[in-house]
Parts: sequence; structure tokens; C-alpha cells
Amino acid sequence: MCKLFPIADEQLLMGENIMSYARSISNPLIAWPEEAGLKGTFADDLQWVIPLVQKAANISLTETDRKILESVHNPFYRDAILKMLENAQIALKEVEGKAIIEKTPEVTPDKLFEALIAPYKGKVILVDFWNTWCGPCRMSIRANEPLKEQELKSDNLVWIYLANETSPLVTYKQAIPNIKGKHFRLNDEQWKYLCEQFKIDGIPSYVLVDKFGHYQLRNDFRDHEVMKNTLKKMIE
Repeated sequence: MCKLFPIADEQLLMGENIMSYARSISNPLIAWPEEAGLKGTFADDLQWVIPLVQKAANISLTETDRKILESVHNPFYRDAILKMLENAQIALKEVEGKAIIEKTPEVTPDKLFEALIAPYKGKVILVDFWNTWCGPCRMSIRANEPLKEQELKSDNLVWIYLANETSPLVTYKQAIPNIKGKHFRLNDEQWKYLCEQFKIDGIPSYVLVDKFGHYQLRNDFRDHEVMKNTLKKMIE
């Protein structure tokens, strides 16, 4: 299949399906270079460097990753990734001290949710599953912020925000100072477990906890008016 068209044609990087091309070329289950005789081409390099883009943005490049960058044929990719890492480190310094990420409880995934809400027993808790790359998540959060100082201002209402490591660390830390609440950045195992626990079908998703500790997924809260009116009644 990969021999049916010139997969190493750089013009493919300019097409409207660039993201699909990038995902395919970086698929670790397909040996593109060997299959299509592309060793030493930019397509060979891309297979290795594309997964490092997010790691650079998260300032999480390992020594193994750096060795991969040194081995690519075109130094442009190495320089671009390292520049991305440098920019992320600079941006991170600018937000240090402004963004507070709560320490995730050190418990097994099956006990995580209970541990997250335990400190706020007796209060109404809204748990918001979101990520920085999610447009609807950000829109909902922006709509809620003014309400926290108006109709939904209450010491008996706690806002917990759960994101995962797909939110680039710098972007995440730049965002959360403007979002009043408790912020947790979960690892992949923790995030997947909670998503399975609550049968979450996408984000934003919301879990509502009442003052008695009973909780349930509230997909209807994607309707902002439903969320606002429900919370308002619960804190009256």
C-alpha cells in the first residue's frame, strides 16, 4: 500500500490532510521506512520526531529522546524540537508561582475519586473533566468564572478541575491561574480509570457530588443553563 504513491514527497506536508499523514507516518506499528524503502528520507525522520513534539511541550524529553534527535538525518527536526523545549522552559519560568496544581492523592486508581472529594465532605462539588486543547471545555469555563463571584458564590460549592498530561504543561500552567478552583493534572492511568468509572464519552464532562457524598455523571451540564440552575438550587 505504501508503495502506491510517493510517501516521501514533501508536498504531502502542505496538503489539507497533513494531520492524517503525520499520524500515519508516526504509527509505531507500521515500519514505513523499511516497507517503502524510505530509510534516510524526511519520512523516516518524521516517524521518530513527531512523538517528541508533545514531550518537548511538556518539558519531558528523556536522554533516549535526545539520542533519537541526534540520530535524525535532517538537523532541522532536532533544532526545531530543541527550540520548542527551550521556549517551553522559558514560558514555564514566567508562570512559576502563579499556577497551583494540587498534589494528586497517592492511592490506587479505584480509590482516587473518593480521595479527591474527601477533603470537601458536606459540600456540593462539581468535578470538571477538561483539557486545554478542548474548545468547548474552555468556553464553559469562561462562562462559569463570573458566576463564581455572583450567583454561584458560596463557601459550600467546590470546583474541582481534572485534566491529564495531554494538556501541555506550559499551556496548562498559563491557563489555571484564571480558573478559580482546585486543579489536578492526572497521569494516563488515573485519567483512564476515572473515565471508565463514570462512562465518560468525551469532554467536557461533569460529575456532581451532593452534600451527602452521592455523585453521578451529569452530561446535561454541557447545557450551561442547566448547570447554573442546578448548582444554584443546591447551594441555596
